[in-house]
Amino acid sequence: MGAPRISQAAVGSAATYRGRMTDDSLVDRLGLIEKQPLAERTEAYQSLHDELARTLERAPESEA
Repeated sequence: MGAPRISQAAVGSAATYRGRMTDDSLVDRLGLIEKQPLAERTEAYQSLHDELARTLERAPESEA
């Protein structure tokens, strides 16, 4: 029997704090992704990448 199938909705619904992904929720989400078959992992990692990129784009620039 293969790895359990986990819906994309479950992967995308990791716990957040005030709309932001926490370290724990990121680790949990990565764990869920890794349990999926390869094709689903690819889509889930792309979705996670896109979400993180949007988060970085919204973040204020720091003055260094």
